[in-house]
Amino acid sequence: MTSTQLHTSTGSKPIISGDFSIISILEDTVATYEEAMTQSLSSVVDEESSVLKEQLSQHPDWADKVDSANVSVKDGHMEYSVNHPDALDLEYGNPLKKVVATGTLRSIAKSREYDVNESLMRHLSSRLPDA
Repeated sequence: MTSTQLHTSTGSKPIISGDFSIISILEDTVATYEEAMTQSLSSVVDEESSVLKEQLSQHPDWADKVDSANVSVKDGHMEYSVNHPDALDLEYGNPLKKVVATGTLRSIAKSREYDVNESLMRHLSSRLPDA
């Protein structure tokens, strides 16, 4: 039994019926914000992929792996990755292969935090209606 049924007798008409305009307004607002956030994240990911590739191209150990570099959003986090067999060894080091850790991906990701936030806010504000 719903709260409305508790206050009305069986077979009677409800006091208020129909669609509430506030609900439509809220649904439209949520849809607008969701679309703006999706588009903004997509733009930021594209920009960050370019930045990652540019910065990796300047590093001698990573330059030949630029084509496999990628930035994505997963579980609400921006992920910087390189899909290459040597990427883990370069990032974290491998004493067995005598590879020294560069920490390049982590360094780039950490150094870009502020710029990513600023870029996201800029993109988002340009897509949302003025209040």
